[in-house]
Amino acid sequence: MKSLFLNITLLALLFSACTTVETTIDDEETVPDEVEVTEEINRPEWYDFNNRSYSDSAGFNGIGLSAATSRDNAREKAVQQAIANLRFAVDQFVEEVRVEQAEQAGVSEFENAAFILDLRNAVQDFSLIDDIEITEEHFETSDSVHQVYIMVTLDHDVALNRVSSALGHNTFTTALNEHQVQ
Repeated sequence: MKSLFLNITLLALLFSACTTVETTIDDEETVPDEVEVTEEINRPEWYDFNNRSYSDSAGFNGIGLSAATSRDNAREKAVQQAIANLRFAVDQFVEEVRVEQAEQAGVSEFENAAFILDLRNAVQDFSLIDDIEITEEHFETSDSVHQVYIMVTLDHDVALNRVSSALGHNTFTTALNEHQVQ
């Protein structure tokens, strides 16, 4: 009984030592709704902080941003990021088609883990470098920091043909070709 009481006491002390103290704001204190920006932020109008990958009827797009003391380093990292975001846009599209086919057509094959893994690998493995269009904006700050914004675009048909040929599944290829990008 004595050891049980000791264990409970130690556990309570440990719990109280690990908890954080929450601070409260008095009613009289005000928190500003907006933070005043002292420096103008240079960025292209096509860059959206909240939307780094998307698709439309013409193609799939990925956006990247990097800052470095060297323009070449910043560009390289921004391109890598934009390509990763482009792959995400393609992956998101083919996943929507897969789910739609699994639900509407009742094809249980599209719910198979092996098929899903093959689909993910098909998107991640196909080559992009020769077929992407790169849009670049470069800004240099007063501190000699290079900010590079990159947007890469891959034609819708090219992307879906690459996925289809890597996957080698005729039924899914037909579904991809019939599905319209929104």
